Amino acid sequence: MDPWVIQLPDRYVMFACKNSWQEGPYFPSPDVHDRIWRSESRDGITGWTDNHAVVEGVHSAQDDLSCSPGVVIAPDGTWHLYYMTASRDTICVVEMWHATAPAPGLVWTKRGKIAAVQTSDCSLLQPSPAIEAGKIVVYFVVDWAGATRLWRMESSDGHLFTIPLPVGAVPESCNARPGAGHLVYSANTGGGCATQTTEMRLADGLVPGPVILSVQPGTGFSMAVSAGNYLPGPPARVYFTGNYTFPAPPPDYPNNISVLMVGAQGPIPGAAGICVEDSLTLCLIGGRYKTTSRWKNQYTDGALSDLHKARLMDTAGAFWVSDDSRFEHLIQIKTATNNGHAWITIGAFTDVEFWVDVTDTVNGQVKEYHSFPGRQPFIYDPFSFVYP
Repeated sequence: MDPWVIQLPDRYVMFACKNSWQEGPYFPSPDVHDRIWRSESRDGITGWTDNHAVVEGVHSAQDDLSCSPGVVIAPDGTWHLYYMTASRDTICVVEMWHATAPAPGLVWTKRGKIAAVQTSDCSLLQPSPAIEAGKIVVYFVVDWAGATRLWRMESSDGHLFTIPLPVGAVPESCNARPGAGHLVYSANTGGGCATQTTEMRLADGLVPGPVILSVQPGTGFSMAVSAGNYLPGPPARVYFTGNYTFPAPPPDYPNNISVLMVGAQGPIPGAAGICVEDSLTLCLIGGRYKTTSRWKNQYTDGALSDLHKARLMDTAGAFWVSDDSRFEHLIQIKTATNNGHAWITIGAFTDVEFWVDVTDTVNGQVKEYHSFPGRQPFIYDPFSFVYP
């Protein structure tokens, strides 16, 4: 959740947090910590690498729950990470913390609390760093004046900041991510902030903007949609989290990090591209759905390998490694459904860790399915892909 993506000349790098509240009431397990993870993709849409934990909290300490990352690369090449922390014992006593790393942002050193940001409640969210006039500037949202709105502070060294000041013309934003001259923010239809927000808006500058996405029943963002960050692309895009109602999701319901391709008038149909089939790419449903797969074999050297595709019919295909008569897993896409969505089914014949990326080239929806090592799952997702 809470994805932050930076765009480099040759790749995209994503930082996101994985929460563990599903383990039980208020994170009871002593060996489960909320972490911030890092992964990469060449196009920022598909083929995300095996993610790598870069920040891990300490059980019941202030940074036990580490989430809401924002990353910027300083002029001297140092990577700076800003994130929110809380203890599982006091989940709404929230602080902003800082960590640094040399390029390419793999090994991080915690620098501790940002002193300029007072300890706050759960309204303190989403530090969004940027470089402005050679300084590191961090935007964030918090309710310090009777409404949750955007604040700004700046620093010459990335750790000692000026006193935060409110900025922008958005009267209330439950969370917000400025970047590249735009502001992505979430709110609730009709106003007011709650734990989960129902709409995401995109503005040119720190001003109110139009709705670009609202909750849709039966999707991976059926109950809530949370603002992510904007990148210019091309094509321009917004990364965001969509999820279910808190605190109890239905079993196996997807909690999505998604990307929405956007333009001046909002989402761009077809912005994800056209499916061109090759030895690794499977195009299903008349070429609408682009499907690829890769695995990481824990029984050999653990290296990532792309899987070859085998077309079985227009609605189904398989993936294989070295023998085209021995399939590792199958995928089927069913569009004759009763809920306005395409149904994705993946069946595995292997317990090797693998990923399947599915892209809807018509409306730009993207989802990655992951099977962990040692499992032989049956994956069923009737909610994520809107159809037609």
